Amino acid sequence: MNHSVQAATTQVGECTLRAWDDMLCEVLHELSDGADVPDALVESMSQLAVTLKHRRRAKEPTAAPKTS
Repeated sequence: MNHSVQAATTQVGECTLRAWDDMLCEVLHELSDGADVPDALVESMSQLAVTLKHRRRAKEPTAAPKTS
């Protein structure tokens, strides 16, 4: 039988986004202080940074076109 499975879209709450942002800031702070951060964590944080950036852009209100 061929069963198709659809991925569920997960809505992320503001609290979760803040927690992710805090986690990202903490890792960046540790890196700037010269801490030995595992490569896997750096990779995860870079992906998280991109995700947060896209979510912030999606939440920004779009500017109304200017009329002359």
